[in-house]
Amino acid sequence: MNIIRKLLFLISTVWTVNVCSVFAQQWRPVEDGRGFVPAAVDSPSVARPAFPRSAAPNPVPDSSPQNHPGGEEVFTEMKEEPSVTSHPPAPPVGSRDPRLGERVAKVSKMTGSLPQEEGQFGRDYDITPYTTRTGAAVKPEQVIFNWILRQTGQEVWNRPPFGFLWGNHEKLSVYHTPEMQLFAAEIVDRFVNSQTAKEVYAIRMVSLGTPTWRTSAVNQYLKPIPVKTAGVQGWLLSRENYGKLASLLARRSDFRDHISSNTLLMNGQPTIIPFRSPRNYIRDVQIRPDMPGGYVTDPTVIEEGYYLEGIPLMSLDRQTVDIMLKLEFLQVEKMIPMIMDVPTASAPGRKITIEKPQTAMFRLDEQIRWPKDKVLMLDLGMIPMPAASQAAVQEGIINKLTVQSSSRRSNVILFIDSRGPVETLPVPAPPT
Repeated sequence: MNIIRKLLFLISTVWTVNVCSVFAQQWRPVEDGRGFVPAAVDSPSVARPAFPRSAAPNPVPDSSPQNHPGGEEVFTEMKEEPSVTSHPPAPPVGSRDPRLGERVAKVSKMTGSLPQEEGQFGRDYDITPYTTRTGAAVKPEQVIFNWILRQTGQEVWNRPPFGFLWGNHEKLSVYHTPEMQLFAAEIVDRFVNSQTAKEVYAIRMVSLGTPTWRTSAVNQYLKPIPVKTAGVQGWLLSRENYGKLASLLARRSDFRDHISSNTLLMNGQPTIIPFRSPRNYIRDVQIRPDMPGGYVTDPTVIEEGYYLEGIPLMSLDRQTVDIMLKLEFLQVEKMIPMIMDVPTASAPGRKITIEKPQTAMFRLDEQIRWPKDKVLMLDLGMIPMPAASQAAVQEGIINKLTVQSSSRRSNVILFIDSRGPVETLPVPAPPT
């Protein structure tokens, strides 16, 4: 009996050791002490990832005051817990915001008042006399906003000293130094000034085949002014000399009148004059056995033409005028053909011609000031000037043109002349 008992005790001991060994391989403790994670049965040496608390998606907490003692927002700095995984780690968590949830960046509540180290202060300007004016732009406050940014530059509002510019249909809010406040106040005054609201300006655009119109006889009429755009020249003319020069240019055989002199710009209002001439072509072809014919083409349109936008603004003393001018010209010089093989079951040797447009472009973005009693003249140089088709001519704005080769350059000239106040303001046509 003793021998049998000893044998049974030995068998039970061996069985217990083996079972505990297998159990130890199937389970392992996690370093953060949150329990056990089962290991992969087919790969005991690679553990399944144990996700730290910071990586788990959390809903944004309710920021109502009753959820925080004393009604204060609670900001808690978070530290990333170590991850025991071979997978890419979750993004680190920098802080937990009561309104924004867990964020990578450290977020803190703004405290104190607005900075005033350079004497900054805030003012709200009433701009309703301008925004409610007949013929005003769709978003007139944006015109004032853009004018100020153009004058000051974007960087002034994005670097010390602290300041901001904000506006809506009723007011323009400015927070900046005294110098910047005076600057913004003058610009707002110029836009809301009722005494200059009815001032209009005539704009005319002509072209010539060559710049040989510049002779000593013509040069005596021109007083040069600085222009920043490369290749562009600016001059001032008296109204009498403008009439003489226009008469001389009109007698040339290569003279073309593109925008007539009865096109008016309103003071402080953006006027857009577009001219577009669509040109169809096939830019690609793809073999498609499932389609009739065995292929499909990719037709598209490129629009030749020009785009002119002008915003004139008279000074408070009514002696000078500033104008913001934006011009873009696009011309297709030629279409380059490419022959593509498109073999099909019915036509193994089929070929399709696709095209690639070779284009030329010119841009101008200038602000120019000139005396009200003079005519401003800008020579844009030899630039691409697309020819207008008779179907695209806008009577009264864009004059009829003699057909020109689209690959030619033209010497394009702009004239802008103050015409004084008018009783009935023209309503600008919406851009197309």
